[in-house]
Amino acid sequence: MTRIVEFRKWRCKNCGELVPEPNLLRAPNPFDPDAWVTGCPFCKQCEEGFDLLCDENMCVSPATCGWPTGNNDDLYGGYRNTCGMHRESSNVE
Repeated sequence: MTRIVEFRKWRCKNCGELVPEPNLLRAPNPFDPDAWVTGCPFCKQCEEGFDLLCDENMCVSPATCGWPTGNNDDLYGGYRNTCGMHRESSNVE
C-alpha cells in the first residue's frame, strides 16, 4: 500500500500549526546519512514531532483509528487514518 501523502495532514507538537504533508520541511540527518529529519515550516523545529490528523475532510482531530479500505488505488492508498468520530461504521459496536 502506498499512501497518497498529499492528503495527509499533521499538527506540529511544538507550535500547534496544521501542516499538509507536502509542506513539511525535510533534510538529511547530519548525524546519520541514511536518515532524515522533518521540521515544521512555521516554527522551524523538529524536536517535538508531529501528530497525524484525521483524514476526513475538514476534521483536525488526531487520528486514533485506522482500517484498510479494500482499494489500494484510492486517495488513501488503501488505508484510512481517522479520529474516533470518523472511524469505519462497521467497526462501531
